[in-house]
Amino acid sequence: MHSLNQIIKVIGDYLPHGKAWVAKRIESTNIYYFIKSIAQYLRLYFYDIEKLKLEMSPDTTTDLIDRWESDYGIPDDIIEVAATLADRRKNVILKMAGMGVQTNADFIYLATQLGYTINFETSVALRYPPYDIPMYPMGEPGCYFICVITIDLTLPNALTLIEYFRQLLPATVEFLVIDTNPPIPVDYLPYDVPFDVGY
Repeated sequence: MHSLNQIIKVIGDYLPHGKAWVAKRIESTNIYYFIKSIAQYLRLYFYDIEKLKLEMSPDTTTDLIDRWESDYGIPDDIIEVAATLADRRKNVILKMAGMGVQTNADFIYLATQLGYTINFETSVALRYPPYDIPMYPMGEPGCYFICVITIDLTLPNALTLIEYFRQLLPATVEFLVIDTNPPIPVDYLPYDVPFDVGY
């Protein structure tokens, strides 16, 4: 931002030249005091503009973080109000990013920004028989499309991520979640002692 003396000089440059305006450069004159008073208010105005620029972006906002959160519906069922300013900014950016998600690549990028590695693909064939085994039929008749998410469900907040994605999809789309790290079935657990299966 410009200093006070620089603003005074610029205002003086805009005033007419000549003998009648010599006093605009002399610090002890009334015209100089008048220019200086205008310059002080201009400097406050420039400061406010610079501060406003910072508040107009969720990356740099400080005073208007409450307004940003309110405008994007934070808190909601998925995202709560964070404890630190940096985390609150990240949450707003996350909600903003979710509003523009449309393609498979968008969902993968959004998950990557959140620290998850997923495979996200859209399939129409899975909606109709014959189904592969294991079968995941969709109960909703309006779900014409299925999005398949392949993710490790043991990761922290993986289910929260899936629920967040569910809010971003249209009503005609349903999820099929495939766990990349499924638990070992009971029938295949190694037992050192005789195991009574109940028959």
